[in-house]
Amino acid sequence: MKKNIYFSIIFPTNNRAKDVETTLKNLKKSTFKNFEVIIIDNNSTDNTAQIAKKYNFVKYFKNHSNAYVVKARNQAVKYSSGEVIFCIDDDSFPSIHTLKNAYKVFTQDKKIGIISCGIKNYEIYKNEILSKKIKNVRSKSKETLTWSGCGGFVRKELYKKYGPWDESGVHGFYESLTCMWALKDKKKIMNYDNIFVFHKVSGGGKGGKIRGNDLMREDEFFANSFFILKYYETFELIRKLNEIFNIISFATIEQKTFIYLKSFTKLLFNLNKILKKRRSYPKKITDRIRLSFNFIGK
Repeated sequence: MKKNIYFSIIFPTNNRAKDVETTLKNLKKSTFKNFEVIIIDNNSTDNTAQIAKKYNFVKYFKNHSNAYVVKARNQAVKYSSGEVIFCIDDDSFPSIHTLKNAYKVFTQDKKIGIISCGIKNYEIYKNEILSKKIKNVRSKSKETLTWSGCGGFVRKELYKKYGPWDESGVHGFYESLTCMWALKDKKKIMNYDNIFVFHKVSGGGKGGKIRGNDLMREDEFFANSFFILKYYETFELIRKLNEIFNIISFATIEQKTFIYLKSFTKLLFNLNKILKKRRSYPKKITDRIRLSFNFIGK
């Protein structure tokens, strides 16, 4: 009888074959083996497909155009068989004991809906990648209100109940939305010091081209503002929009750039479309979500 898959590890990729191979090699070394990997290739022109097909635990699907981050993750979930979705990036991978430790957490406590991984810089911590040391699974655990797509577990039942991830904001707010699913379902979001990923922060592919520049700032500003318009209750929405306007006014003058005004104009043009599909969450939930515009000024 075929064993049921427990973890479905999903990630999109675009022209990062070398990173994909590093990630798959390290996943193969995991001390917990009950998992599958689902790769959504956003129309790579390198040898990503050949690399993926070398591993029998991989399901590989290629798009004919770039579906970007969120849409590709939704595609991956459709192909998944696991009880828990584990989101990583093509340039991140878990420590060898992370899956085993996460399995213990999820099977011992049904109130935990999400595990937010610690994220270690690959270049700084790469000497720890094959560490055999196993820490106590309850060591230094804490509740959190953050979750990252480069290293985050979510019970599939939450995705089925509240998903899919909203694709209209490109990529910036699906992580905050995931946390709101857990809060709405009265599930805990937990972090453990022995459940973490190594992240390379690759400069390759489409994502690497926009990292840290005006295109990224424009996209993140638009996505966070979109999130507020779509999910905040009316009074909070108005208050937050006023806050946003003050932020962009200050940033425009200080940085002598029109990038935020451009993003705000784009938001206004999409306002009717956004408001028609509003799905507001209670203030007691949105008050706990950490939206940040700290990237303004970098």
